[in-house]
Amino acid sequence: MSNLVYFQSKRHQTPDNKTLLKFIPRNKDEGPKADKVRKMFSEEQYIRYLALVMIYRAYNFMPKEHQEVIKDLTKYGIFDELAVSTKTNLTNCYVSSNGEFIYDDIGYALPKGYIPRVRIVDENDNIYVEAFSDKGERNVFQFIYYNDSKKHIWKRADKTREDFLLDF
Repeated sequence: MSNLVYFQSKRHQTPDNKTLLKFIPRNKDEGPKADKVRKMFSEEQYIRYLALVMIYRAYNFMPKEHQEVIKDLTKYGIFDELAVSTKTNLTNCYVSSNGEFIYDDIGYALPKGYIPRVRIVDENDNIYVEAFSDKGERNVFQFIYYNDSKKHIWKRADKTREDFLLDF
């Protein structure tokens, strides 16, 4: 197997990133490096490490438990855009950094001019999008896509459900 080397542009080089790059697995045998990162570094650094793992396409070299963490972060809308851009096949929808909901590489506008902020997939694979109006009103919409007719609808979710909110 070739000896992979991971590079980062000067703009993104920080002492933390340089250190974390050393722990990105280059093959399946180096996967346990992730356990060291989880033990040695803060939670924030661990999350950054997982993002770097995805960016450098080392996801498949990671142990299953760390892959599950990445899947959960993708499911809860933290890594959704990153998962799509790195082609990890963890999701096919995301809220882009410029406030657009994308499903299967197609942008979908939300009802009444709402702007999406977070996309969440629940345990039944239902897609929910938390969105805000230009007046600051918050709503949660369920995105339903019909494969047979290639049509979609936005269903307004119960406004009183607070379990869609994430606490960081």
